Amino acid sequence: MVTPIRRRLEAIRDLCDSFERHPRPSWNYRAVFATNRVYLLNRGELRVSYIVHVAPPGHEDGVFTSSVTVWPPGRKRRGSERLWNAGSKRPGGWNASLRGSNWYGDCDRLLRRYGYHGKWRQSPWGRFGDFWKRHRNSQALAAEPAVLEKLSSEHFWGRRRTKR
Repeated sequence: MVTPIRRRLEAIRDLCDSFERHPRPSWNYRAVFATNRVYLLNRGELRVSYIVHVAPPGHEDGVFTSSVTVWPPGRKRRGSERLWNAGSKRPGGWNASLRGSNWYGDCDRLLRRYGYHGKWRQSPWGRFGDFWKRHRNSQALAAEPAVLEKLSSEHFWGRRRTKR
């Protein structure tokens, strides 16, 4: 039986084969494989995206990269869809209880142990962590999903939310 995942992977393989047989230099060749996890943390939801990328040459982070994006629980203001009204003169969006327990610094250290480097950026929905890792070659990148699976099961993130 052909599963939906297998069908998608076959389609990706067929598309790659097509571009290999008939190169199209004006096209950017790019691939992204990702998983999103939701954890329960301090009475809120922590969202983490684990992604492996094959980006076109000239991409600022190199051709073979992986990333981890971390969205800690934020504060929602009454009557607003946004968690925080951040701007250049009023940066913010830090979760006060997480900041008080040095959670952001601990998160940085955990991700550095796995080879990821980045920073906390502001957005209208609160602070988010944007961490990246470069890989030497396609073999190193192909090994990264196993590393990301291990990272995603670290006790640090909290209890994983199951589907309701």
